[in-house]
Amino acid sequence: MLFKNKYFFLLFLTVLFFADNSYARSVVADAFPRKIDIDHNFKGINVLVYGARNDAGTIVVAVRGPKKDYVLRKKGKIAGIWTNIKSHQVSDMYSFYANATTRTLSDIQNDSLMKALNLGVTNLDYKIVVKDEDLSEFFGSEDISPSEEVNLLMQSKNLYASKDSEIYFWGETLFKTFITFPKNIIRGTYNIDIYLFNDGLLTSYQTLPIIVEQVGFEAFMFNFAHTNSALYGIISVSIALIMGWFAAFLFRVR
Repeated sequence: MLFKNKYFFLLFLTVLFFADNSYARSVVADAFPRKIDIDHNFKGINVLVYGARNDAGTIVVAVRGPKKDYVLRKKGKIAGIWTNIKSHQVSDMYSFYANATTRTLSDIQNDSLMKALNLGVTNLDYKIVVKDEDLSEFFGSEDISPSEEVNLLMQSKNLYASKDSEIYFWGETLFKTFITFPKNIIRGTYNIDIYLFNDGLLTSYQTLPIIVEQVGFEAFMFNFAHTNSALYGIISVSIALIMGWFAAFLFRVR
Protein backbone atom coordinates (compact mmCIF):
# COMPACT_ATOMS: atom_id res chain seq x y z
CA MET A 1 0.00 0.00 0.00
CA LEU A 2 2.85 2.37 0.85
CA PHE A 3 4.49 1.65 -2.55
CA LYS A 4 1.29 2.34 -4.42
CA ASN A 5 0.55 5.58 -2.55
CA LYS A 6 4.13 6.77 -3.01
CA TYR A 7 3.90 6.60 -6.79
CA PHE A 8 0.46 8.11 -6.95
CA PHE A 9 1.93 10.94 -4.86
CA LEU A 10 4.69 11.21 -7.48
CA LEU A 11 2.00 11.41 -10.14
CA PHE A 12 0.19 14.13 -8.22
CA LEU A 13 3.38 16.20 -8.09
CA THR A 14 3.98 15.59 -11.82
CA VAL A 15 0.49 16.75 -12.75
CA LEU A 16 0.76 19.73 -10.38
CA PHE A 17 4.14 20.79 -11.76
CA PHE A 18 2.97 20.55 -15.37
CA ALA A 19 -0.49 21.90 -14.63
CA ASP A 20 -0.72 24.15 -17.69
CA ASN A 21 0.34 21.42 -20.10
CA SER A 22 -1.52 18.57 -18.43
CA TYR A 23 -4.90 20.22 -18.90
CA ALA A 24 -4.04 20.96 -22.53
CA ARG A 25 -3.34 17.28 -23.13
CA SER A 26 -5.74 14.39 -22.63
CA VAL A 27 -3.01 12.23 -21.04
CA VAL A 28 0.09 13.15 -19.05
CA ALA A 29 2.38 10.32 -17.91
CA ASP A 30 5.82 9.38 -16.65
CA ALA A 31 7.82 6.23 -15.90
CA PHE A 32 10.11 4.97 -13.16
CA PRO A 33 12.93 4.18 -13.53
CA ARG A 34 13.91 5.99 -16.73
CA LYS A 35 17.33 4.30 -16.84
CA ILE A 36 18.07 0.57 -16.50
CA ASP A 37 21.59 -0.63 -15.68
CA ILE A 38 22.52 -4.16 -16.73
CA ASP A 39 25.29 -6.11 -15.00
CA HIS A 40 25.97 -9.81 -14.30
CA ASN A 41 23.38 -9.77 -11.48
CA PHE A 42 20.58 -8.30 -13.60
CA LYS A 43 17.49 -10.55 -13.51
CA GLY A 44 14.96 -8.25 -15.12
CA ILE A 45 12.95 -5.33 -13.79
CA ASN A 46 9.39 -4.03 -13.63
CA VAL A 47 9.10 -0.46 -14.92
CA LEU A 48 6.23 1.58 -13.50
CA VAL A 49 4.27 3.71 -15.98
CA TYR A 50 1.85 6.12 -14.29
CA GLY A 51 -0.22 9.05 -15.43
CA ALA A 52 -3.47 11.02 -15.45
CA ARG A 53 -6.28 10.91 -17.99
CA ASN A 54 -8.28 14.12 -18.48
CA ASP A 55 -10.68 12.72 -21.11
CA ALA A 56 -12.61 9.49 -21.45
CA GLY A 57 -11.29 6.77 -23.71
CA THR A 58 -9.12 3.67 -23.98
CA ILE A 59 -5.51 3.95 -22.82
CA VAL A 60 -2.87 1.85 -24.57
CA VAL A 61 0.75 1.70 -23.40
CA ALA A 62 3.18 0.21 -25.93
CA VAL A 63 6.87 -0.41 -25.21
CA ARG A 64 9.25 -1.01 -28.11
CA GLY A 65 12.93 -1.88 -27.99
CA PRO A 66 15.56 -0.72 -30.50
CA LYS A 67 15.25 -2.32 -33.93
CA LYS A 68 17.82 -4.85 -35.08
CA ASP A 69 18.31 -7.57 -37.68
CA TYR A 70 18.06 -11.26 -36.83
CA VAL A 71 19.11 -14.39 -38.70
CA LEU A 72 16.85 -17.43 -38.40
CA ARG A 73 18.61 -20.74 -38.94
CA LYS A 74 17.24 -24.21 -39.52
CA LYS A 75 19.30 -27.19 -38.46
CA GLY A 76 19.51 -30.51 -40.25
CA LYS A 77 21.75 -33.53 -40.58
CA ILE A 78 24.58 -33.61 -43.09
CA ALA A 79 26.67 -36.79 -43.06
CA GLY A 80 25.16 -37.61 -39.66
CA ILE A 81 26.15 -34.24 -38.13
CA TRP A 82 23.61 -31.63 -37.03
CA THR A 83 24.44 -28.28 -38.62
CA ASN A 84 22.77 -25.15 -40.02
CA ILE A 85 21.35 -25.99 -43.44
CA LYS A 86 19.09 -22.99 -44.17
CA SER A 87 18.76 -19.40 -42.99
CA HIS A 88 16.55 -16.36 -43.44
CA GLN A 89 17.13 -12.78 -42.35
CA VAL A 90 14.54 -10.76 -40.44
CA SER A 91 15.28 -7.04 -40.71
CA ASP A 92 14.03 -3.91 -38.90
CA MET A 93 12.51 -5.92 -36.07
CA TYR A 94 11.80 -4.56 -32.61
CA SER A 95 14.07 -6.31 -30.10
CA PHE A 96 11.35 -5.97 -27.44
CA TYR A 97 7.61 -5.35 -27.46
CA ALA A 98 4.96 -5.21 -24.73
CA ASN A 99 1.46 -3.77 -24.37
CA ALA A 100 -0.78 -2.60 -21.54
CA THR A 101 -4.41 -1.61 -22.18
CA THR A 102 -7.61 -0.69 -20.38
CA ARG A 103 -9.52 -2.66 -23.04
CA THR A 104 -8.47 -5.04 -25.80
CA LEU A 105 -7.10 -3.53 -28.99
CA SER A 106 -9.95 -5.10 -30.96
CA ASP A 107 -12.43 -3.12 -28.84
CA ILE A 108 -11.03 0.10 -30.35
CA GLN A 109 -12.52 -1.11 -33.66
CA ASN A 110 -10.00 0.48 -36.00
CA ASP A 111 -7.76 -2.28 -37.38
CA SER A 112 -6.14 -0.06 -40.01
CA LEU A 113 -5.11 2.46 -37.35
CA MET A 114 -3.68 -0.33 -35.14
CA LYS A 115 -1.68 -1.52 -38.14
CA ALA A 116 -0.41 1.98 -38.94
CA LEU A 117 0.64 2.54 -35.31
CA ASN A 118 2.25 -0.92 -34.97
CA LEU A 119 0.04 -1.71 -31.99
CA GLY A 120 -0.25 -5.38 -31.13
CA VAL A 121 2.21 -8.18 -31.85
CA THR A 122 0.38 -9.17 -35.04
CA ASN A 123 0.67 -5.59 -36.37
CA LEU A 124 4.44 -5.21 -35.98
CA ASP A 125 6.13 -4.28 -39.24
CA TYR A 126 9.34 -6.12 -40.16
CA LYS A 127 10.75 -7.81 -43.22
CA ILE A 128 11.62 -11.48 -43.76
CA VAL A 129 14.21 -11.74 -46.52
CA VAL A 130 13.54 -14.87 -48.59
CA LYS A 131 16.44 -16.67 -50.29
CA ASP A 132 14.56 -18.46 -53.09
CA GLU A 133 13.15 -21.06 -50.72
CA ASP A 134 9.71 -22.18 -49.68
CA LEU A 135 8.99 -20.45 -46.36
CA SER A 136 6.49 -23.12 -45.33
CA GLU A 137 9.25 -25.70 -45.77
CA PHE A 138 11.68 -23.57 -43.76
CA PHE A 139 9.29 -22.99 -40.85
CA GLY A 140 7.88 -26.50 -41.01
CA SER A 141 4.16 -25.67 -41.23
CA GLU A 142 1.72 -24.31 -43.78
CA ASP A 143 -0.87 -23.63 -41.07
CA ILE A 144 1.09 -20.81 -39.46
CA SER A 145 2.60 -17.79 -41.19
CA PRO A 146 6.33 -16.94 -41.00
CA SER A 147 5.54 -13.76 -39.01
CA GLU A 148 3.55 -15.80 -36.49
CA GLU A 149 6.49 -18.19 -36.16
CA VAL A 150 8.85 -15.26 -35.55
CA ASN A 151 6.48 -13.74 -32.97
CA LEU A 152 6.17 -17.08 -31.15
CA LEU A 153 9.96 -17.38 -31.10
CA MET A 154 10.30 -13.91 -29.54
CA GLN A 155 7.56 -14.73 -27.02
CA SER A 156 9.39 -17.91 -26.01
CA LYS A 157 12.38 -15.70 -25.14
CA ASN A 158 10.11 -13.31 -23.14
CA LEU A 159 11.03 -10.49 -25.53
CA TYR A 160 7.49 -10.17 -26.88
CA ALA A 161 4.62 -10.21 -24.39
CA SER A 162 2.15 -13.05 -24.98
CA LYS A 163 -0.71 -11.00 -23.50
CA ASP A 164 -1.48 -7.39 -22.60
CA SER A 165 -0.71 -6.13 -19.10
CA GLU A 166 -3.49 -4.58 -17.07
CA ILE A 167 -3.81 -0.84 -16.40
CA TYR A 168 -5.02 -0.01 -12.90
CA PHE A 169 -7.01 3.11 -12.02
CA TRP A 170 -7.19 5.12 -8.83
CA GLY A 171 -10.46 6.95 -9.20
CA GLU A 172 -11.42 8.04 -12.72
CA THR A 173 -8.25 9.95 -13.54
CA LEU A 174 -5.02 8.44 -12.19
CA PHE A 175 -3.67 5.20 -13.66
CA LYS A 176 -0.62 2.95 -13.48
CA THR A 177 0.75 -0.22 -15.03
CA PHE A 178 3.93 -2.29 -14.83
CA ILE A 179 5.98 -3.39 -17.84
CA THR A 180 8.35 -6.32 -17.28
CA PHE A 181 11.78 -5.98 -18.89
CA PRO A 182 13.38 -9.47 -18.92
CA LYS A 183 17.02 -10.20 -18.13
CA ASN A 184 17.93 -10.77 -21.81
CA ILE A 185 17.09 -7.28 -23.12
CA ILE A 186 19.72 -5.56 -25.23
CA ARG A 187 21.11 -2.14 -24.47
CA GLY A 188 19.78 0.93 -26.26
CA THR A 189 16.84 3.34 -26.16
CA TYR A 190 13.37 1.90 -25.52
CA ASN A 191 10.27 3.99 -26.20
CA ILE A 192 7.20 3.90 -23.98
CA ASP A 193 4.31 5.25 -26.05
CA ILE A 194 1.04 6.20 -24.34
CA TYR A 195 -2.08 6.48 -26.53
CA LEU A 196 -5.64 7.55 -25.79
CA PHE A 197 -8.38 6.38 -28.18
CA ASN A 198 -11.98 7.53 -28.26
CA ASP A 199 -14.63 6.22 -30.71
CA GLY A 200 -11.90 4.47 -32.72
CA LEU A 201 -9.81 7.65 -33.12
CA LEU A 202 -6.48 8.64 -31.61
CA THR A 203 -7.07 11.66 -29.35
CA SER A 204 -3.79 11.89 -27.40
CA TYR A 205 -0.22 10.61 -27.61
CA GLN A 206 2.92 10.85 -25.48
CA THR A 207 6.30 9.08 -25.67
CA LEU A 208 8.85 8.45 -22.92
CA PRO A 209 12.41 7.16 -23.55
CA ILE A 210 13.95 4.47 -21.34
CA ILE A 211 17.73 4.09 -21.53
CA VAL A 212 19.18 0.59 -21.07
CA GLU A 213 22.93 0.45 -20.50
CA GLN A 214 25.49 -2.15 -19.52
CA VAL A 215 27.59 -1.28 -16.47
CA GLY A 216 30.56 -2.77 -14.68
CA PHE A 217 33.03 -5.25 -16.15
CA GLU A 218 30.53 -6.44 -18.79
CA ALA A 219 30.25 -2.90 -20.15
CA PHE A 220 34.06 -2.56 -20.29
CA MET A 221 34.43 -5.85 -22.20
CA PHE A 222 31.58 -4.98 -24.59
CA ASN A 223 33.05 -1.57 -25.42
CA PHE A 224 36.57 -2.98 -25.69
CA ALA A 225 35.44 -5.72 -28.11
CA HIS A 226 33.70 -3.18 -30.37
CA THR A 227 36.37 -0.48 -30.30
CA ASN A 228 39.44 -2.77 -30.40
CA SER A 229 38.13 -5.84 -32.22
CA ALA A 230 41.54 -7.01 -33.52
CA LEU A 231 43.24 -6.75 -30.12
CA TYR A 232 40.22 -8.35 -28.44
CA GLY A 233 40.49 -11.32 -30.84
CA ILE A 234 44.19 -11.73 -30.19
CA ILE A 235 43.67 -11.66 -26.41
CA SER A 236 40.77 -14.13 -26.62
CA VAL A 237 42.80 -16.60 -28.69
CA SER A 238 45.80 -16.19 -26.36
CA ILE A 239 43.66 -16.90 -23.28
CA ALA A 240 42.18 -19.99 -24.97
CA LEU A 241 45.67 -21.30 -25.83
CA ILE A 242 46.97 -20.67 -22.31
CA MET A 243 43.98 -22.45 -20.76
CA GLY A 244 44.46 -25.37 -23.17
CA TRP A 245 48.14 -25.68 -22.31
CA PHE A 246 47.35 -25.43 -18.59
CA ALA A 247 44.68 -28.19 -18.83
CA ALA A 248 47.12 -30.41 -20.77
CA PHE A 249 49.79 -29.81 -18.11
CA LEU A 250 47.41 -30.81 -15.29
CA PHE A 251 46.42 -34.06 -17.02
CA ARG A 252 50.08 -34.85 -17.76
CA VAL A 253 51.06 -34.33 -14.13
CA ARG A 254 48.41 -36.84 -13.04
